[in-house]
Amino acid sequence: WSVFGSASYAFTDKLTATLEARYQKEEQTYHQAPTRAGSDAASQFRTDLEKDFEFTTPRLIVDYKIQPGKMIYASVARGVKTGGFNPNLNIFPDQRTFEPETSWNYEVGGKFDWMNRRLRTNVALFHTDWSDQQAACQNPASAFPPGTTSTQRTYTCNVAEAKVTGLEVDGSFYLNDYLSIVGSYAWTRAR
Repeated sequence: WSVFGSASYAFTDKLTATLEARYQKEEQTYHQAPTRAGSDAASQFRTDLEKDFEFTTPRLIVDYKIQPGKMIYASVARGVKTGGFNPNLNIFPDQRTFEPETSWNYEVGGKFDWMNRRLRTNVALFHTDWSDQQAACQNPASAFPPGTTSTQRTYTCNVAEAKVTGLEVDGSFYLNDYLSIVGSYAWTRAR
């Protein structure tokens, strides 16, 4: 379940701030009882797990209208992708669960209309700090006893962090009611 709220305040005719927040709580339950030859083998692989995930994701947006058709803005937001369970058989007990990944996202930009709105340009510069990324990991076949099935060794795990910085620019020019020229450029650097 989750609760979401949003509030905006106009400091002036040109300057507005919006604050949003979402609180979310998940209660996950996972049961697995694979069928294997012999009752001892089946009970060996039985899994019963419960895990709660709880997080808040705020966002703040400030925009300033320079004049009609021209606006600059800045935003900061937190993002979360919830955790969960790995159903695969050939993983180790400590690999059964994975944690949420989180990010803080920062953006500044502008939206501009020119020539009686025949020309429109947008620009955005962004940066993301990404933590506990969820990625596909795999156990080597040599980690299991000889004769063990080597399939289903891939599982979701949390890895290190990433920093992503980028720039996006796009524009459109309306030659007439039927024909327009549209272009865009994007640059990204991720580490």
